[in-house]
Amino acid sequence: SHDDVGRFFFAEEAVRTRPRCSAQDTYKRILREVSGSKGTVAHLLIALLDDEPLKKCVPKSGTTIQAVRDATKKAAKAAGVEDAAETFDALSLYAIELVERAEHGQLDPVIGRDSEIRRLVQVLSRRKKNNPVLTGPPGVGKTAVVEGLALRVLEGAVPEPLRRAKIWALDLGLLMAGASQRGAFEARLKAVVQELERDPSSILFVDEMHMLIGAGGQGAADAANLLKPALARGQLRCIGATTDSEYMKHIERDGAFERRLQRVSVTEPDVSATTAILRGLRDTYEAHHGVRVLDESLQHAAVLAERYISERHSPDSAIDLLDEACARRRVLLDSRPQILDSLNQAANALLGEVQALETEISLRKKGFLGTYFFSSPKNMDVELVRKLDSARSSYAHADAKRQEATSAWRAEKSFYDELRAINLEIEDVERDIATQERRSRYDEVNEGKRQLSVLQRRRLDAVRSAQNASSTYGATDVVSAADVAEVVARSTGIPVARLSLDEGQRLLDLAERLSRRVVGQKRATDAIAGAVLRARAGLRDAQRPRGAFLLLGPTGVGKTETARALAQELFDDARALIRIDMSEYAEKHSVSRLVGAPPGYVGHDDGGQLTEAVRRRPYAVVLLDEAEKAHADVFDVFLQVLEDGRLTDSKGRVVDFSHAYVILTTNAKDSSRFKPEFLNRLDRVLIYEKLDTESLIRIASVHLEALAELASEEHGLLIQMSDDAASAVVDACSDELEAYGARPLRRYVDQVVATQLAERVLRGERSLSLVSTGDGVSIRSEL
Repeated sequence: SHDDVGRFFFAEEAVRTRPRCSAQDTYKRILREVSGSKGTVAHLLIALLDDEPLKKCVPKSGTTIQAVRDATKKAAKAAGVEDAAETFDALSLYAIELVERAEHGQLDPVIGRDSEIRRLVQVLSRRKKNNPVLTGPPGVGKTAVVEGLALRVLEGAVPEPLRRAKIWALDLGLLMAGASQRGAFEARLKAVVQELERDPSSILFVDEMHMLIGAGGQGAADAANLLKPALARGQLRCIGATTDSEYMKHIERDGAFERRLQRVSVTEPDVSATTAILRGLRDTYEAHHGVRVLDESLQHAAVLAERYISERHSPDSAIDLLDEACARRRVLLDSRPQILDSLNQAANALLGEVQALETEISLRKKGFLGTYFFSSPKNMDVELVRKLDSARSSYAHADAKRQEATSAWRAEKSFYDELRAINLEIEDVERDIATQERRSRYDEVNEGKRQLSVLQRRRLDAVRSAQNASSTYGATDVVSAADVAEVVARSTGIPVARLSLDEGQRLLDLAERLSRRVVGQKRATDAIAGAVLRARAGLRDAQRPRGAFLLLGPTGVGKTETARALAQELFDDARALIRIDMSEYAEKHSVSRLVGAPPGYVGHDDGGQLTEAVRRRPYAVVLLDEAEKAHADVFDVFLQVLEDGRLTDSKGRVVDFSHAYVILTTNAKDSSRFKPEFLNRLDRVLIYEKLDTESLIRIASVHLEALAELASEEHGLLIQMSDDAASAVVDACSDELEAYGARPLRRYVDQVVATQLAERVLRGERSLSLVSTGDGVSIRSEL
């Protein structure tokens, strides 16, 4: 028996015994008998049994030579080691057994994929073509479906044919690594397939299954061809996973391979299903990071991932968002607060001053330094000692304050460290209880439940202690919705305030804020604000851009300023305005600059000016300035942008415009320059009227106030403006206003008023007044 072999190995005399020449001869003879195959441990053990010293030791171990020889041969035959090709455990080397990982608690719970798992079980239970392939966008949970099947196999919640199933996840990268010699990869894969065929309960799982097509050495058959015979005979059950595009590109082309597979689609879950998945994973991430996650944080993660990380798919994007928010909270909890860093810097600076003064006094006492800055040595000594005493006193005070603050922070942090340790213990105990229940060891289960009850009471006490502790330095282990919003803000560039769930309240007065910046065009700003409100409330087609407008009007009436104001109000960032100067697209062929040069042309790798800008920043205002100067055919590119909210660049990548606002400006008198099919896809064509005198005065006042605010921030100046200063600026520019709109007002303020202000600044004057003169405005000093 195997026990006899074990006792033989652990016999003290046998351990001390070394094989002699007789054992070597026997070993060589055995190898000749098995046709020169490579030697194995079983061959060596049989050879050692002929060694005289070992023959004397075996009876002392409680067994006989023949019993050990028979047990060894039986074990070798069961393992199939007569053939060297079969001595190689390929599955253990190139694959991971998922059911075993599930038994050790190394798989996350799978929530909300019951229909896909049932479909998987149904296909695997077929007599033929029982090879399902999971297809779907990356990140929707194809691998998680297979892990969910492994969890159900472990729990016994599957049909009888799958009760003892082993699911081997093949590592294709490891299988290919180092297989540089011709046929090496094929030999490895063949060994894996042979082991799977010998065990009918084994199921092969191949993630990224399209990589099998074409995999293999030069001149050899690809991996898919090696699997076809086993799949056709029904001796191998295989689960694949790949994306829809890769399935069509690689697998569907190989009809013989594709007909042996059964496609199972995995769709992206909606927000409510994603929230349920996050709730199922909450305990896992809480235990790993040592934090507590609020339910509103889970809802916030699902909503923000769907809304702002649209280039990726749920639930993967939402899970990553939750994971990073937990990691951020843990890092903040473990890191020293900024106030402690400031106290450390202040104390270290004072310590450096004390050490410098002590060194200087020591050198002066030894006569190494002169008395250049003191009237006498006595004054020198008194002054240095006074400075040293003052520095020591300041350092002692700062050091005491630092130590007090550090102790308080460590005391706060200790509550959460204890809570994290308890959570880790609870996770281990719960995993052990589940294992013992599967093994029907109910005494151990009861003991584990008793330990779990004690740990849960300790956790409750730790939570109460943490809640009752004073949070002077903001230490907390709670992951809030603000933490989730901060992570999204860092990855998308959208301000945190814009990500709050009550953002809708802020948008209600958007029209008023826009009209303060874009003066005299209330009808246009109200229309744009209405489009923003509809988009925010979800009352428009989610696939189209959030708003598309053509702004018609003469120069200098606020068309471009409208786009700037909208970007600032929505995203708090001037970089959120993607400005395309359409005068650069006057030629028909220049359309390639928008989406990128075709393959083979110069600049293909650079991408398009428009597509690359929107791909990097999907939440933006796209301004197509001076649209009438572009070639008419250029606007054909924007037809699918305005209709479907998407544009394909020269590399085949689809760029999403559904989160962007598209604004076109033109100085043309009407919209007849544009094709009807283009105009029909716009939300509104807004006409900007010429500015009246009252509007011009308000615009001049805005420019003057902006200059005064800049001077106050940069130089601390106090500037008082007379009531008629803005009117004086308008009068000074009256000759140009009719032709150029409000732009001459800004030029006058920048060139005339700012120049006078610069002269006053360089003279050192700080209190100034801006008054009207006969031909404009002047800056005077307030004495």
